[in-house]
Amino acid sequence: MGRSTSATCYCRSTGGKGYAQEAVGAVLRWLPGVVPDETVVATTQSANAASLRLLGKLGFAEVERFEEFGAEQVCASPNCLGES
Repeated sequence: MGRSTSATCYCRSTGGKGYAQEAVGAVLRWLPGVVPDETVVATTQSANAASLRLLGKLGFAEVERFEEFGAEQVCASPNCLGES
C-alpha cells in the first residue's frame, strides 16, 4: 500500500469561501501525474457536514463507515474509480 498523508488545519475566517474546494481540486488534478497508480481516498467524521459536502462537490462517493477516534468516520473515493 502507498503512502498516507493527513492534514488537519482550519481557519474559521476562510470557511465557506471555496478555498478548500479550489485547493483540494488542484491537488486532485496534479496527483495522477505524480503517482499515477495510487488510489485516492478521503476520511472525515460523519458528523462533519461541511467536509462531506466538499467531498461530494469534488466527486467523491462514500465507500465505507467505521469507528475510530471515538466517532463514526466516512471513507470516500472519487466516483470516477467506479467505487460506491
